[in-house]
Amino acid sequence: MKQAAAWDAIRGEDGILRLVLDLPGEKVNKLTEAVLAAFRKLLQTIREDSDLRGVIIRSGKPGTFIAGADVGEIQAITERDELEAKARIGQEIFQHLRVLPVPVVAAIHGACMGGGTEMALACTYRVASDDPATRIGLPEVRLGIVPGWGGTQRLPRLVGLRAALDLILTGRELRASTALRTGLIDAVVPAELLEREAARLIIERPPPRQAPAGPAEWLFRNFPPARMLVFSVAEKNLRKKLHGDYPAPYRAVKLLRETYGGRLEPGLRREAAAVADLAVTPTARNLMALFDLNARARRDPGIADGTEPRSIRRATVVGAGVMGAGIALAITGRGTPVRIKDVGVEPISRGLREAFRILSRRVRRRRMTPRELRTRMAMIQPSLDYRGMRQMDLVVEAVFEDLELKRRLIREIEASVSTECLLVTNTSSLPVEGIARVAEHPERILGMHFFNPVHRMPLVEIIAADKTAPWATATAVALTKEIGKVPVVVRDRPGFLVNRLLMAYLAEVLELLEEGAEIGRLDRALEEFGMPMGPVRLLDQVGLDIASRVAEVLGKAFGRGVPAGAILERLAAAGRLGVKGSRGFYLYRNGQPIADPSVEELIRPRGRIHPGEEEIRMRTLLPMINEAARCLQEGVARRPGDVDLAMVLGTGFPPFRGGLLRYADSLGIDRVVSRLDVLASRFGTRMAPADLLKEMEKRGRKFFG
Repeated sequence: MKQAAAWDAIRGEDGILRLVLDLPGEKVNKLTEAVLAAFRKLLQTIREDSDLRGVIIRSGKPGTFIAGADVGEIQAITERDELEAKARIGQEIFQHLRVLPVPVVAAIHGACMGGGTEMALACTYRVASDDPATRIGLPEVRLGIVPGWGGTQRLPRLVGLRAALDLILTGRELRASTALRTGLIDAVVPAELLEREAARLIIERPPPRQAPAGPAEWLFRNFPPARMLVFSVAEKNLRKKLHGDYPAPYRAVKLLRETYGGRLEPGLRREAAAVADLAVTPTARNLMALFDLNARARRDPGIADGTEPRSIRRATVVGAGVMGAGIALAITGRGTPVRIKDVGVEPISRGLREAFRILSRRVRRRRMTPRELRTRMAMIQPSLDYRGMRQMDLVVEAVFEDLELKRRLIREIEASVSTECLLVTNTSSLPVEGIARVAEHPERILGMHFFNPVHRMPLVEIIAADKTAPWATATAVALTKEIGKVPVVVRDRPGFLVNRLLMAYLAEVLELLEEGAEIGRLDRALEEFGMPMGPVRLLDQVGLDIASRVAEVLGKAFGRGVPAGAILERLAAAGRLGVKGSRGFYLYRNGQPIADPSVEELIRPRGRIHPGEEEIRMRTLLPMINEAARCLQEGVARRPGDVDLAMVLGTGFPPFRGGLLRYADSLGIDRVVSRLDVLASRFGTRMAPADLLKEMEKRGRKFFG
């Protein structure tokens, strides 16, 4: 057979056809319209070949099976009926695959997501490699839609109702071993044996897997009240978990409620209609835009001159606190051994215990084996001095946010390493240039702002100072991607990007408190907007002493001051440090906030006000938008997409709104400017609209489009 588009069709002497997908010019395989059209033609040829024993579908890419549909193609379609028709075409192609007269095996190595998983579900059998990179899932809800090529119909038939609901509603990815236990795949083997196992299944033809035949599944199929209870519980859990406008998971529950246990074809029609309805919603459009920003960040080398990153084979983290331990653990995830250094045995022991705690939780959740835990822990080596540091390619300083301490450590580290070693400071607000001023080679120093907790927060701000060499930036960006984080390159200015915008937001919250607004009212207004937690709770989470220090740094740097910053100083001086001290603006019991009326004595409000939700949101969100415009003016952020990605990944800004600046576009730049003018007339020049916003209003421009 001839090559068709991205497909190679290779027939072996054993009578088995290998269909190999290798999409030209792409790092991952995507099921584009052209790829699916070529696949349809191959299926027709297979149906006409009476001598064929079976088919194996595999990837020609080294680290991925099929990443899913081409999201860009979905974004390009704006008409609901066209989206439904496209979904029906994909369903038809996969149904042709399902009814081939010979067995078909999906041989999965690497990421198998979305449409790739739906293709695998339509195969007779599925085998996967035991490689850690092999992950299988249906992440469509993260894009604001539901699986649309048969996933919602075939998955329950294979793994049962409850397991299918869990996978579809969470969008989570399964390791091969977990997928095997779930019933999603038939076998797990080493990568080098993958094709042999696939051929064995074709030759032996065991009965294909079906949904579990236990009493629970029998009840769901034959006793409607039991089935309805499962759907009711799923919806209740969604209401607890989701904050904001996320219609896709609820539509998925409705879809399965209507189709579970029924015939396939009517179910597919309902599935296609659901995808079409959801894909045109603002939520889906915003989530897809964020997906695109994330993908661009993972492709972006961070610099424009083509400088290649240097190899990192050995690394050291100086400072064994929570941040240092988290950074060390992240680096071991790429297979790099890490030395962790501190001044005493006790801080190093705490750091190792923190790393062990994080990994143990993964083992309990079956996301890691005990053997993998031991391997990762063995890669972290404690040290009390700088001996042997000449061999290091990377040293990360991760100590307390104190300028003189960081300068002293930079001098010590530079005296101990080779001239080729990359030096990184993990700073959240101190300018890198000020830290690197004491160095003999400031060109090899930059900032990597990891967010706490490191193992959960995906964002890393890469802070390139004016003297930072391009190779240093390129290397830091590449390293960030390799440890599974998302890099955003920002200019070296106080607060960088995320903390600078966050402080503009929190400063107005403090001002509202001083004016006499109720703590609970402020938190509720922003939580209902979609923030993961209210701003006052966020201050407690950050730590009131840290927030006070950052506010002081930014106030001095920009000369605008921080409204009501004295509130933070008073609470911190009274020992109210936030969650870490069990009391801040709230009291905390078992990590849960409890209202504390006595805190008003330290806030010292000037009176009592009762602002409405809209006023609270405009007072707090517009200053963030304004500060973001200033950051773009000053080159702190390179483009609006970097601002949105950083705010979603670094602060939890509601993803369904698309990001801070996409939200500004939805308000209308003219409205943003006019509201800021009103606020400036009431509260002074700190609210005056940035020049960029005024220019955009004048020209009728948006941040996007």
